[in-house]
Amino acid sequence: MDRIFQWVSGIPPVTRYWSIAILSASILTTLRIVLPVQFVFIVDKAFSSQPWRLITSFCYFDDLLIELIINIWFIIRSSRYLEEGFSTKIALFPPNTINTLNTDQRNFLKRIIDRNKSIDYLYFVLLICGSIVAAVTYGSNNFDFKIHRLGSLLDDILLYIWCRSNPNLDVNMFGFFTIQTAYLPWCYTMLNWVLLKDFLTDFLALMSGNLRLIASVFTKPFVWRVVICYSLGHFWWFSRDFLLCQFYYDYNDERRQIRSETPKRIEQESRISSYHNIPRRILTLILLPPWYWVILKKIRERP
Repeated sequence: MDRIFQWVSGIPPVTRYWSIAILSASILTTLRIVLPVQFVFIVDKAFSSQPWRLITSFCYFDDLLIELIINIWFIIRSSRYLEEGFSTKIALFPPNTINTLNTDQRNFLKRIIDRNKSIDYLYFVLLICGSIVAAVTYGSNNFDFKIHRLGSLLDDILLYIWCRSNPNLDVNMFGFFTIQTAYLPWCYTMLNWVLLKDFLTDFLALMSGNLRLIASVFTKPFVWRVVICYSLGHFWWFSRDFLLCQFYYDYNDERRQIRSETPKRIEQESRISSYHNIPRRILTLILLPPWYWVILKKIRERP
């Protein structure tokens, strides 16, 4: 028992409490203390008289079955890896503010970032949850595509982001074969499709060459779910890890300092800043946890 508690306490906080919430929700529905329909996401009710569905729909997967235990194991694996390696990078901060910090102030900021790793990860997860709710609500109102359990969507998106951030790692699949993480989301998608009860019918429809039958496959809820997962997963990875951390930011401090002090460079940036920096500023406002604006102000006031 001590080993179990030690293993659980070793899981990062956000992943640990999310997993406990999933297990608790499944126990409540299995014992029929709460009905599953009271946990799932229903657009009309979630935005009116039952707002708790915006939270419980991310925690309810199924009743307490072996499939749920496997799901929790995968959630702990993917979300744990992402949370343990998560960090609010300097590239997410406003460049004009960061460039004014001296070495001691920068080091102090980095120590705060290391200390706030889990709460920063929670903020990022909440952003993803908000985008999932928006996408599912849009699909339900406009295309009648209904997804009631949002937790599996969040799990798949976190897995996608982790795989894109670490594309060259090797992952063992159930002890049978090893693949790189770059292909892991596609592998899970194919596995979930094969396990569907309509898999054989859908597969034969795709192989038939009949455009009407093929179109019927692509209008099913599973395809809408995959579209949401890959679209949102790619958006958040691309915005945070590529645009802000690679495209807009130069990690070479010396080169960045020289460029900022070059008169010609200053003149060029003044010409394009009004247009070129608009996406960067918007992404910074969204992706930078709000408490860092207060922290930056206090750091700048330090001697």
